[in-house]
Amino acid sequence: MAGTFAALGAKRRAERVLLIEQNASLGGQGTVTGERGFCGDFLHVNDPFEEILSDLKRFGALGPIKPTSGGVTFNGEILAFLLQEKLLAAGVEVLFHTTLVGADQADGRVTGMKVFNKSGLQTVTADYVIDCSGDGDLAAMAGFPADKGGIPRNPDGTIEPDLKLQLPMSLCFWMEDTGERVDPILPPGCPVWEDDEEIPMTTVRPVTPHSIFVKMKVIEGDSTSGESYSDAEIRAKRQMMGLVYYLQTKGYRGEVYDTYQLSHVSPGLGVREGRRIVGEYVLTEADVRSGRIFEDAVAVGTYQIDYHWPHILQRAGTGITPIVPPYHIPLRSLIPKGGRNIAVAGRCASGDQMAMASFRVMTSCAQTGLAAGMACGLAHEGGIDLTDVDARDVQRDVMSAGQDLNTTPYRRYRRDRRKRGELVLEDGGFEISGRSTVLELENNETIVAFCGRMNGSPDTGIWVARRSMESWNQPIEVLGGSDLLGRSPVLCRDGSGAVQLLHHLGTGSSGSPRYIASEDGGRSWGAPRVLSEDLRNVSIVNRPIALENGNWIAPCSADLLDGGGIFVIISTDSGRTWSRGGTVPFRSENLPDGDLLHAAVWESGAGKVGILFFGKDGRIYRSDSVDGGSTWCEASVTALSGGTTGIDIARIDEGLVLAYGAHEEGSALTLALSEDGGDSWQFRRPVREMVPDLGRGFSYPSLTPSPEGVSLSCTGGRDSLAFFRFSVEHIRGDDR
Repeated sequence: MAGTFAALGAKRRAERVLLIEQNASLGGQGTVTGERGFCGDFLHVNDPFEEILSDLKRFGALGPIKPTSGGVTFNGEILAFLLQEKLLAAGVEVLFHTTLVGADQADGRVTGMKVFNKSGLQTVTADYVIDCSGDGDLAAMAGFPADKGGIPRNPDGTIEPDLKLQLPMSLCFWMEDTGERVDPILPPGCPVWEDDEEIPMTTVRPVTPHSIFVKMKVIEGDSTSGESYSDAEIRAKRQMMGLVYYLQTKGYRGEVYDTYQLSHVSPGLGVREGRRIVGEYVLTEADVRSGRIFEDAVAVGTYQIDYHWPHILQRAGTGITPIVPPYHIPLRSLIPKGGRNIAVAGRCASGDQMAMASFRVMTSCAQTGLAAGMACGLAHEGGIDLTDVDARDVQRDVMSAGQDLNTTPYRRYRRDRRKRGELVLEDGGFEISGRSTVLELENNETIVAFCGRMNGSPDTGIWVARRSMESWNQPIEVLGGSDLLGRSPVLCRDGSGAVQLLHHLGTGSSGSPRYIASEDGGRSWGAPRVLSEDLRNVSIVNRPIALENGNWIAPCSADLLDGGGIFVIISTDSGRTWSRGGTVPFRSENLPDGDLLHAAVWESGAGKVGILFFGKDGRIYRSDSVDGGSTWCEASVTALSGGTTGIDIARIDEGLVLAYGAHEEGSALTLALSEDGGDSWQFRRPVREMVPDLGRGFSYPSLTPSPEGVSLSCTGGRDSLAFFRFSVEHIRGDDR
């Protein structure tokens, strides 16, 4: 897969591109060894990959697509044909049945590749070469540094320090239902097992009503050693015959395959790990686990770390398989250290064993392949070394081919396993005033702002904490001063994508809403500006939303005793100027005296805006507007009872998510999902149930859409601040 996409990438700028393939078809592990699934985010790869998916679907050769789940199956024979035709249509020359047997290198440049096929021994020369062998064969033969394997880890967390092993291989085979009982035969020298716990790690999957696919683990083989590789094949065939006998006589997970016989076997072992080059940068497990962002990023990895025990044949809990955030793969990891005209792509890129256990899959290989090909094309066009290619030029080219380098879209992949619950502040020396506010940024970054003061300080400030690389940074004060009112700040984006932080300045009842803006994602801020001279003694109680007509509206409140209430302000220029919109009418006997606390708005259709709010009696009210907030119907009490612990709403693809303190749950902070525009809330689930270790005692929620679903910040008392991230699967309870 890496080789196919490398050839496609190179052909965009190079006149002649030759792809040398040792097998009879393209696609490597996906077509030759029986692997029949795209792992990782297969919906955000690049345009050529999307075209292949579309063609597979047209042929009826693609399995059911579940956009947020973990992969999709395909027909490998059709895939091999499609890859071949795509390369030929692009003008790539393909040489099948050709094996690399040696390489020459001088001063960091590969000067010749020795290959063998039916025409005999030949030497191929090229200005630039890309090693997509999976095992780093070309780089190793040319003398560039490489590594392989790692110290084995055990299920109990210990290690085997005296060993260094590669990840296990797999053998795929198929069995066909004959319609009658077969006579099981166990050949001499083949293993015997008594139960499912003893057999090799095995996957059995129906292919047709009359056939099954079996994938079986094979340990302690080295695909870069001729002797070890051959021995692994021999052991695998014996192991397979023992497993066929076991399936026919004892079955697997309660089903006996006593009418099935072996029909065919993949022509080679599936290899998870061969060599890994030592590149200009070695991607690490820590980089992958933290969702590391690189300035020279040319690909995005999404698949879990998939570490199978390399020395344990049985399933034994599979291995180490944590879901990781999407992470960058840098251009430097595709260039061998000291290389000038050689790139690598696929699983033999530069990384440690655990990082490779994630980026080895075909979706990542398609991205690194395309990037390596485009980098070589740029180097060829400029007549320069690969190390002199500007990564920004490679980024421009891969993005023009639909390869998104912003990690945000990739976060929908396996969102059901991306639940988060963590403390931003825990006894962090702060006294927090009011509610926090949360905003999602690009490349898996999040910021939270809150109003408060450090213990021992007489002054209130507004502080911003940043979540990057899966951890929270120490909060930084962005505003301070004696005239800063202790009201809740509000984070939002303006029409240009800049971050705005709305806040209040003044004393007593003379405060006015103001804002500061950041052009760099909240790292630096401009001077405070008045939001509008006409909005004195007004509290902006929640973030603005953009309506379908382009207007912005934000919910506000003013003291009822001063003739105020709940109303909205409206901007027709993406937040640059604001004017007061309609006030929500209410009957005085239905609402309490004093302040109306908190409100949230949403749009359910063109101009159809709803607002929820509650008063100090704990009842939640609703009003609706059909003209974008200019006028409102009379507020009415809803069936929701929410206390006075705050309320917020986020609109996502699946509907509306509401955060409130549900009385029926003892005023516990609860998330509710509405699939009918807020008319009913079909799913309700307390945060403490979704995150039992952390979800208790928090209130005053701030909710914002995230690629996974919603992100939530909330306070616990006045000294702690928590952050949560949930998908609709969590709110619906599908993870129970």
